[in-house]
Amino acid sequence: MASEVGLIIPVYNGEPFLEQALQSVFAQTRRPGKIILVDDGSTDGTAGIARSHPEVTYFHQPNRGLSSAWNLGIRSAAGDFIAFLDADDLWATDMLERHCALLEQNPEVQVAVGLVQPFRMKPAGAENPEMVTIGAPARLFNLGSALFRKGVFDRIGLMDEDFSMAADWDWFLRAREEGVPMLTRPETALFYRRHGANITNWKKQLDHELLILFKKTLERRRRHGMAGELPRLSDFLAEVRRNAAMSHDTSE
Repeated sequence: MASEVGLIIPVYNGEPFLEQALQSVFAQTRRPGKIILVDDGSTDGTAGIARSHPEVTYFHQPNRGLSSAWNLGIRSAAGDFIAFLDADDLWATDMLERHCALLEQNPEVQVAVGLVQPFRMKPAGAENPEMVTIGAPARLFNLGSALFRKGVFDRIGLMDEDFSMAADWDWFLRAREEGVPMLTRPETALFYRRHGANITNWKKQLDHELLILFKKTLERRRRHGMAGELPRLSDFLAEVRRNAAMSHDTSE
């Protein structure tokens, strides 16, 4: 029997992009079972787009932030696996099929990860937009490029709602510290859209949250007697900063 995937799409004022994101889900060679869209207090046409698709289970909450939206989705999700997609990003057509196969063939692995390809849309005409890739695909801490066994959230916990921007990086750090087995598939799974409203454009807030992230990580490791592993942690945190830098494309 095939494993069932629950998909969580958090969105705040995602009207310009949401339909395209949903179409990338509907185009999957292996479709998710339940699609949960968590509207985090949008004031645009997001609700109308979501409700126009009977496949989508729509939740609305007052604006509480991305981490809260993720957590509502996780608590509401059903199925064996959980996937995430931001409303302004796109999946590669075979993302779910290949990630599901990786987890089904490797029962000890808890998270399957793919590469992320940043892109922007360059209008080639009013009705013919063109996707322009930015750099090469890379492994980034992005929930949308990964597929998770549902039970891993019981082990690691939900997203830390102290973070408005870095909760996904914090979750991956906690999972790494707990030795959660992950496998990377060396093909693009997610197309990460760069545009003027990206949350990662808020550099001052992002830098502040990275400092909190580092502090929480070090405190956890010291509590658990992991100080001897700090050199490896430094390498890993350097990877976090590379993620942040890659999220700040200025070529638009």
